[in-house]
Parts: sequence; structure tokens; C-alpha cells
Amino acid sequence: VAQQLLTVFGHPISAPSANMSGHVSPTTAQHVADEFGDELQIIDGGPCEKGIESTVISMVESPTVLRFGSITVEELQREIGDVMEGQTQEQSNSPGTSTRHYAPNTKVLLYTQQQVVSADLTNCVVISFSSPHPNTSNHIQMPSSACEYAKQLYAVLREADGMGVHQIIVERPPETPEWKAVNDRLRRCCTRD
Repeated sequence: VAQQLLTVFGHPISAPSANMSGHVSPTTAQHVADEFGDELQIIDGGPCEKGIESTVISMVESPTVLRFGSITVEELQREIGDVMEGQTQEQSNSPGTSTRHYAPNTKVLLYTQQQVVSADLTNCVVISFSSPHPNTSNHIQMPSSACEYAKQLYAVLREADGMGVHQIIVERPPETPEWKAVNDRLRRCCTRD
């Protein structure tokens, strides 16, 4: 769709994110419409294929990941050799890297599975991927695959944000390489107390 738009328009296009700065990224045309109303003309190319944003790397000196995304460090290393993993905390080098980003309006807490099981879940929605399921009527079950989880993450955060609850509790995914980008987005959307 983007290539067709470039061909028809015939000029360069600046393409910033279609969400308010720091807020949950959109993955459907409806998300953009919900955020901006009638302010924009929207071309609907269907839901995002990957869900989370792209991987951003710097090629200045040594290749360094500035923002983890849908392409893993391992995939990059197979193509270009050694890649360093940066710890970017501000957006001066890459978008989406400020300490708080991708955040819904509702307070988000990142809990281990044990913390979810023992938490007071009154007026909460729980987003989890493992069993046992939390003892709450407001529960959203996520896929156990990192790629599938990433595909649904922003849509689920938007859904949970619209449920009118006091807080969103997200079960912490594994800290393994394939979950790096998802964990990065979750850490940035969580409330810092």
C-alpha cells in the first residue's frame, strides 16, 4: 500500500507515527481514527503484519541496535556480523526510545506470574499468556509465541485501556532473545512509581 501511494503521489512522503506522542501505537486504521477523529484522511491497508515497530540500528562506527523491533539481533547478525545492543533511553537517536512510551491512559503494571496469581485484581484487567488463568472476569489471554504476542500487543493494550478499569496488569513474558522487543515495549508503557 505504501509503495502504491508513493507511485501515485510521485513525490517524497514524510511518514511519522499515526499516534499521539508516547501513546500506544496503532495497528489498524480504526486505531488511527479513534485517536485523531476526522483530522486525517486514512488509507486502510489492513492490520499491521508485525504489530510492533521496526528495529532501528545505527551504522555509525559499530552496528548498534537503537530500538528493538520485529527483526531480532540474531537475524541482523546473520546478515551483517557483530551487532551491539544499545541501551537508548531518550529519543535523540531513535523514535520510541524514551523511558515512558507506547503507554495507554490507564496505569500499567508488569508482574511475574506469581505476582499476578497473588494480586488483588479488583477493578483491573489482566493480560497474560500462561496458566493458571488469573481469577478475574477481566482477563485477556495472549499467545505464547513472541511473534504472535507482538502482533496483538498494541490492540490488546488499547482494548484494555477502553475497559474503564483502575489498572492494567500484564504478566511479564520470558526474558529470552525472541521476547526482547516485546519486553522493551512493555517496560516503556508501564507506570513508574
